[in-house]
Amino acid sequence: MSSELAMFIGIGGFGISSLSILVLLTISFPKLRQIEDLIAGPERSIMTIRAVWGEGPYGRLNRSCHIVLFLLLRHIPLRHFQRTAANIGNPDAKMPVSLHLWAIVPPTGMFIGFITACIANQFLNPA
Repeated sequence: MSSELAMFIGIGGFGISSLSILVLLTISFPKLRQIEDLIAGPERSIMTIRAVWGEGPYGRLNRSCHIVLFLLLRHIPLRHFQRTAANIGNPDAKMPVSLHLWAIVPPTGMFIGFITACIANQFLNPA
């Protein structure tokens, strides 16, 4: 692979990652709040996470990571993961598929873009 191609792929991965973060912080965050409201309960840590991290950009990223973690853990059939998901929120809460997609797609794009940029960096020739 030529270094120019690796550079363009790396820039594209960085662009995808940046765009995904922008979508996550602006467009999809109201949907993530809906998920928080659906899974919240009196003994759940998701409300504590909301109170501690707040509404700033870093707080929104952290809260979205907790929601993605919750959505992934509640579908793993092992008991440890089920307990961890129950500590975060209500694992029996019913959610529409569209809310799942708003919670899963932007972080996945962010991580795929970041990994693509890191792999492309390995193919660049040292200057």
